[in-house]
Amino acid sequence: MDPNTGYVYVVNSTQLIGGHNDVTVINPSTGATVADINLGGTPTPQYVAVSADGHAYVTTVAGGLKVIDPVTFAVHTVSIPGGSQMGVAVGNDGQVYVVSTGQVHVYDPSDSSVTAITGIGVTPQFVAVDPNNGMVYVTNEGSNTVSVINPVSNTVTSTISVGAGNGIEGIAVQSTGAYSGYLYVAGNASGQVSVINPDTGAVVKTITGVPAAFGVAIAPTGTPNAGAIYVTSANAAGTVTVIDPTTNQSVGSWDATPGGIVHNGIPHGIAVSPLTGAIWVAASTGTNTVNATQAVFGWQAP
Repeated sequence: MDPNTGYVYVVNSTQLIGGHNDVTVINPSTGATVADINLGGTPTPQYVAVSADGHAYVTTVAGGLKVIDPVTFAVHTVSIPGGSQMGVAVGNDGQVYVVSTGQVHVYDPSDSSVTAITGIGVTPQFVAVDPNNGMVYVTNEGSNTVSVINPVSNTVTSTISVGAGNGIEGIAVQSTGAYSGYLYVAGNASGQVSVINPDTGAVVKTITGVPAAFGVAIAPTGTPNAGAIYVTSANAAGTVTVIDPTTNQSVGSWDATPGGIVHNGIPHGIAVSPLTGAIWVAASTGTNTVNATQAVFGWQAP
C-alpha cells in the first residue's frame, strides 16, 4: 500500500489461469481501479512492497525487479542475480530487500547498486523490516529458520530456529505494545504462528489452530486496532485469523463462505492500510493458485 495516497497495489500473475501478468492499482476510497500497469513481456509478478515515497517494487519469476513510479506508473527493471524472486520489503532507509532462489539481495535506489547478502538459510521465502529499529528478518522455509540482517552492514548477524516441521512462510514485526519488536512467523505446514523474541532468539509463544498459515500483517501504530495481527490460511477454507497483540491468542477468524471476507478464494497476501487501518486480502482462484491474485477484498477491522 502507498503510505501517502493509500492506493493498493495488487499483482496479477500468469501462474493462475486467467491471470493478467500486470499490477492493478486500486483507490481504497471508491474501490475503483486507478491503473492496470503492464510490466512488459511475461515476467510473472509475485509480490509487491511500496516505499515511503510511493515507489512500488514488484518481484517476478523471470523478469527482474520491477519498479513503478507513483505518479506516472512508468515501469523500469532492475536486474537481480539469481532465479525466481519471492518476498520483498523496503527498509527504513529506503533500501529494498529482495528474496530470490536461495539468495537475498539489497537494491539501493539512491545509487542503483545491488548487493548480495551471504549466510541466508535454506529456501528463503519472505522478508520483513522492524519499523522502529530497521532490523531485517528473512524466513527460510527449507531450514525453518529466520535470518537476522543488520541494515547498516547488510550482513547476517544471527539465525533463529523456529522448529522442524513448520514450513515457515510469512513474517511480520510488531511495532507497538509490550511485544514491540517481536516477530510473528507463519508455519504453513504446522498450522501455527510462532512469536519470537529477536533479542534472545526464543520462541515465546506458539499460536495453534491457524491451518495453512501463510501471510502475516500487523495493524500499524496510529491505526484502529494498532498491533492486531492478521494471518491468512492459504487453503480452500480461506480463513483470516485475528490475534490479540496483548495476549498473543487467537480471537477469531473470518471464512470464505458467501458474505465472508475472502468470498470463495484462497487468501495469500494481506496488508493493513497505514492511513485507515482497513485490511486488504489478495485471494486467488483457479487450478493453479501459487502467488496469483484474481480477487481483492477490503474491510474495516471490527
